[in-house]
Amino acid sequence: MSDIIYTFTVPGVPPSLNVWARSTTYPQARAKKGWEQAVWALVNERGNRCPRPLAHAELLACITFRQRRRRDAENFGACLWKFTCDGLVKAGIIPDDTPQYVTTYTPELVVGDVEQTQIMIRGRLEP
Repeated sequence: MSDIIYTFTVPGVPPSLNVWARSTTYPQARAKKGWEQAVWALVNERGNRCPRPLAHAELLACITFRQRRRRDAENFGACLWKFTCDGLVKAGIIPDDTPQYVTTYTPELVVGDVEQTQIMIRGRLEP
């Protein structure tokens, strides 16, 4: 098995679990679908296509906000990883979003000029 490291940047930030849980069904579905489609498009981008299928993937992220204030990384990680993993499954990169195939870590929250989410996939290609 060969190891790979693949990175991509999603414009914007995922909703926090609190914001997502307080919204109604339609905005929830729209937010989830929009993030999944962005992930799918980025990992299938010409010239930067993510290798597939992966036997196992570790996902790490850095979420950049424009304003410095107190935020709960786990709160953002819940929606980030659910939406991202579903996009990776739809893209055929991982077979399922269960712990057997994917490990996620608490995202790092930083302050910067542009709101964005950088995601890194460390994985092993299936033989």
